[in-house]
Amino acid sequence: MIPEISQTFQYGAVVTLTVQFIDPIATAANNGVPVPINISGATNLLIGLLFPDQSTSQNFSAAFVTDGTDGKVFYNTVYNTDLSQLGLFEIQGKVTLGGSPLLSAKGYFNVVSNVDNVD
Repeated sequence: MIPEISQTFQYGAVVTLTVQFIDPIATAANNGVPVPINISGATNLLIGLLFPDQSTSQNFSAAFVTDGTDGKVFYNTVYNTDLSQLGLFEIQGKVTLGGSPLLSAKGYFNVVSNVDNVD
């Protein structure tokens, strides 16, 4: 199931977008249980979004969720333009590790409209 976020055009609403870098070879050897890549030494932490119109994309500076040993980075949305379209977004993390770029698997989430007339 694709997660849904009801935060279109919300100024200051904090939605945490998290990606995790997984080692596919170690995961296969671990009976399919995901094995994170230790990215604690990584630089240039980014989370990229491809908007539902498939022509708008944006990169956001990310930060480690913990210390990077869990392979997770995140970005908190803060501007009303961060999730300004309704529909299915693609999300992918990118870091530089050992001088080389490393991409996470793509993920998806759906942005739906806010409830109108809620006080």
